[in-house]
Amino acid sequence: MGQSKIKSKSIEINGVNYKSQLEVFMMTSLKKHKIPFKYETNVIELIPEFVFPGECYEADRRFPKGFGRKTTRVQAITYTADFTNLNPKTKRGWIIECKGFKTDKFKIIWKLLKWWLKVELWDITLYMPRTSKQCEETINLIKQYYGTSTNRRIISTNTGTALPK
Repeated sequence: MGQSKIKSKSIEINGVNYKSQLEVFMMTSLKKHKIPFKYETNVIELIPEFVFPGECYEADRRFPKGFGRKTTRVQAITYTADFTNLNPKTKRGWIIECKGFKTDKFKIIWKLLKWWLKVELWDITLYMPRTSKQCEETINLIKQYYGTSTNRRIISTNTGTALPK
């Protein structure tokens, strides 16, 4: 088997376990610029759990011959956003996904997320910085469009409503 291309290491800061240095950089930048956010608290169910009505035979080491009939229950596909500022009432806000290396699985999840946001009529700005320089540009774009915590357009992460001026 080949080596994993993902080399990020978890870093704990104030009891929060960030998955990479890039996420730590983004968190400190958001705090420095007083931009309210939530970290890995928003989980979106992109495809719900369902029961497949037909028969399904798949390779599986749990079967005596390594191949057999599988259960018809299919697990949900979910996406957990890295950093968010979302207002469920207005369906507006932003999502930041810090991603150094995009796996094939992640590429599919990202497309499903975009589809889900379109179908559910969310007006969301998506950011996917891959370097610290792109994190800084993301901060500038958020400040340009949404402002900071003193600007009305930023959404409060506590109440889900716009913060007063």
